[in-house]
Amino acid sequence: MKLRKLQGKYKLAMQPSLQLVMSVLSSPFYSFKDIKYMLMSDVLEIKQRAILEFLFKSYDLNMVTSDYQVPVFYIHGEDDWQTPYSLARTYFDQLKAPMKQFYSIPNAGHVTMLDQKELFNEALFDIIDQIKH
Repeated sequence: MKLRKLQGKYKLAMQPSLQLVMSVLSSPFYSFKDIKYMLMSDVLEIKQRAILEFLFKSYDLNMVTSDYQVPVFYIHGEDDWQTPYSLARTYFDQLKAPMKQFYSIPNAGHVTMLDQKELFNEALFDIIDQIKH
């Protein structure tokens, strides 16, 4: 939780905000049912201590397979300090998948969909087009 507080203080990580809530509510990608379950899960609150503790203390990405049987797409903000760009790019380059693509979004942090809405949506629609074919 100390890390989260520091990230929030220096705006290095996503924080729940009215802008985030409004973006979700107005998004064509979320249904009413999605929003209902998101709110029920307290995703907008920092109450998910068990998940955070697991991720920070014992999760080892190197122990997870990097061989996927499904398409893999990353949309990543180049200024993301919460999930550092260089680490995400290095991991992505090691992945094996039938189809994969890494979308680098300039001038965007961890909340890429708010920082660069147009570029984020372009990436989503490109992914949809690729999956259709």
